[in-house]
Amino acid sequence: SLAVTPDAVQALAPPDAAMSLLPPQDMSDVRRTFCCHVHFFVSTAIGQDWASGRAGFEIVGVHDAFGMGQELVRRI
Repeated sequence: SLAVTPDAVQALAPPDAAMSLLPPQDMSDVRRTFCCHVHFFVSTAIGQDWASGRAGFEIVGVHDAFGMGQELVRRI
């Protein structure tokens, strides 16, 4: 489970949950090129196993992904 505010991840279970990120190539349709490729995993290791056969995916912890998302929004 996950609870976030605009400023922080408030709750995360399991605490080492991770997610896949695929850097969007076309920012004009973020939902189609980015959001549809975000998957959650119980751990980074499980996510990395899933991503091993898929090109371009990065597996990051949820807290790190949240920070990356905030930075992306600031740039836009």
